Amino acid sequence: PYAMRAGWTALRLLVSRPSSFFRLRRAVKRAPGISLLASLHAARCLLANPAPDLVYAHFGTNGLMAAVLKAAGLVEAPIVTVFHGFDMTSFVKAEGRDCYRLLIEQGDLMLPVSAEFKRRLMAMGLCGTGGVLWISFVVVLVVGQSALNGLERLEVPRIANGIRYSTV
Repeated sequence: PYAMRAGWTALRLLVSRPSSFFRLRRAVKRAPGISLLASLHAARCLLANPAPDLVYAHFGTNGLMAAVLKAAGLVEAPIVTVFHGFDMTSFVKAEGRDCYRLLIEQGDLMLPVSAEFKRRLMAMGLCGTGGVLWISFVVVLVVGQSALNGLERLEVPRIANGIRYSTV
């Protein structure tokens, strides 16, 4: 079923947005570890929902998928990527230091969870258009509805020990 749904998505994209389909194929070739099948599945999920205001990707590999979709013209929102661990160690070792090149081009803000990961990102040239900030924890404070600037939902994963997911 997964492959079939991706096939229908490919056909739908090819008919309705041919340039996006071909840009998606080109972007996948520049993104190590991202398959065309997986990117078509992500495109299907994306097209079934309203356009996001912001893409907040946990792990560099998810940020890379978002970068593929943005390069294809399927996402216009800024991409914020949090680097946690394997995405800076095992993945980089397996795919090479240039594995995040597309994310460098398409990403807007990189958030490593340690000073060491920040150093590694900077050494790779992974700054994005917004730069690299080191975060040790995330605190989100919303005061009144005007602070949301039209957003209907704010999702904040992994706020603190014991809380894995929270929607405000």
